[in-house]
Amino acid sequence: MAEKLIGLSDNAKSKLITSGVLWQKKVSDSEEYIGRFFTPSLLSSDDLVYKQHKAAYTAWLEAKADRLLPCRKDLDPLKMPQALGDLILLKPEEKNGKQDFLFRLYGTNIARRFGSDMTGRYVSDFQTEPPKAMAEQYIRLLTERLPLYGEHDAPPEISSMVRWCRLVLPFCEDAKNEDYTITRILVCNIPVDQPIDH
Repeated sequence: MAEKLIGLSDNAKSKLITSGVLWQKKVSDSEEYIGRFFTPSLLSSDDLVYKQHKAAYTAWLEAKADRLLPCRKDLDPLKMPQALGDLILLKPEEKNGKQDFLFRLYGTNIARRFGSDMTGRYVSDFQTEPPKAMAEQYIRLLTERLPLYGEHDAPPEISSMVRWCRLVLPFCEDAKNEDYTITRILVCNIPVDQPIDH
């Protein structure tokens, strides 16, 4: 599957593909998950097509200021009202001796498309490929400590018309004291209706 990147400007697509750090997981001939980690200086909010992504990224950049990462205490979803229904907030936790991620918030637009609200549940509670692939992406984010932009098509058994456009933003515990341990992950996940080639 080629990276279509419908949620980025043409200039941003080129910058991200050229300079972003690739993360990829192929789960079948027709199903692949691709994302690219990037330094905050690579993209601006204007490079993002969807207003939800623009709002989330602008709030993240403002909270980050001149630090390596924004702090968890600076995370306020109410500062990005255009994105509220499309936000997922994850808390990294250990569960049964393995790295897992607790859904602290699961946006209403996402829940409606998915058919279930996952708030209070763990990524590992779901055994299908999309959550497993996303868990691997989040684990990598814990060490990369960079934002990630990616897109993937819904699995054919779920929909032949939805592409998910995802902006994944890390928050650390305490940047002032240089504790850059990732303690929250904010995902702005937008379902876009379009014909998909599976």
